[in-house]
Amino acid sequence: MLSHVKRLWGSLLAAFMVVCSTIDAAVFGSRDAIVGFCVSQYDDGLLWLTWFGVSPVHHGTGLGTRLLDSVKMSLSERRAHKVWCDTRASNEPSARALTRSGFTRVAELKNHWYVQDYYIWEWSPR
Repeated sequence: MLSHVKRLWGSLLAAFMVVCSTIDAAVFGSRDAIVGFCVSQYDDGLLWLTWFGVSPVHHGTGLGTRLLDSVKMSLSERRAHKVWCDTRASNEPSARALTRSGFTRVAELKNHWYVQDYYIWEWSPR
């Protein structure tokens, strides 16, 4: 099962990175497992945090913060002024990680994609 998941994640990340040269990815893991990843895309002066995840076994270890920090630290190099993302309103682990990393929830979209509620988040240097 794990090898199938690793192949799937690897294929998805590789396919995603081929689509657009403005995409950057950070992946944490070992030879045996990917334990966290963060994919962001530059879009007209903004970095869009497109995909982000940490293995449930590694929740609470600071890995999510390190991944999000890697995106925030790339702002000037990528000529962007802030990072934004969206999450399902029900995704409490992501909300906790974003809040701990200094993101602010700026909007709520009711009955949005797949008839679910979403939050819009942003982070900018102060």
